[in-house]
Amino acid sequence: MIGDISIKLDLSPNIQVKPSFFFIQLFLQECLIYSLQIQKPEKTATFFNLLNEVFMKTEVYKELHKIQPVNQLAKALSEHIINREIKEISARDEDIPLQGLFMFLKNIFLKFPEIRDSFEGKNSLL
Repeated sequence: MIGDISIKLDLSPNIQVKPSFFFIQLFLQECLIYSLQIQKPEKTATFFNLLNEVFMKTEVYKELHKIQPVNQLAKALSEHIINREIKEISARDEDIPLQGLFMFLKNIFLKFPEIRDSFEGKNSLL
């Protein structure tokens, strides 16, 4: 529902602060770290799916620098990925937060190819 609201209302010229900006700011500043710590796979998957949906289906990426410089955000995400303790014990286990971090970082690289090209930590992530 949040994704649908963001996508539809972002098109309205009458709204000064776009819902997508409000939600992405909330997600990045208040929810991201928490989502990496909780042990509720369904909720964490929903959070990252919503984060990525709003980011990719709206033009919020154009305002991302107002929340945090994009290169700093990419660096912070990569540090979370690299420093994350391995949670997968068997091949059937999934580290939902790790998958979400990778997906969001990938989406940032898709929207900002110049950051991908100059990203210092790309080899360590591979």
